[in-house]
Amino acid sequence: MTDVVHLSFVGGGIFLPNDGPADRQDLVDYVAHLLHSKPNVEILRADQRWMAERTVDCYGCTRCGRASTTVCYETSNDAAAYCLRCALETDEDRSNGDATPVRQRGHSSPLPQRLPRETSLAVGLRAN
Repeated sequence: MTDVVHLSFVGGGIFLPNDGPADRQDLVDYVAHLLHSKPNVEILRADQRWMAERTVDCYGCTRCGRASTTVCYETSNDAAAYCLRCALETDEDRSNGDATPVRQRGHSSPLPQRLPRETSLAVGLRAN
């Protein structure tokens, strides 16, 4: 059975797959994208409940030390603040030594363009 994550936010919610490092990176990117327009996002994964929010101040991640304006708190321990990546990676990711993100980034950014380069060029040529 596929592992899923449920995201809840003002105006809706969505289920996303959570089967591997690529899915978790997509999850991080999607939550970061949502936080550009939503005040907070609730993340339900397995037996964990997280709240993600964008703040005006930078906070250091409890696990990796990176400064971020996007903060995640586990609802059972809201004293510890995490960056999105550290909050959403699994114990298995950490035990496998997966310290490098799937896509190298200094911070999370809005969702990447999903169209392949050839497709977007072809559409642009037809429009002219």
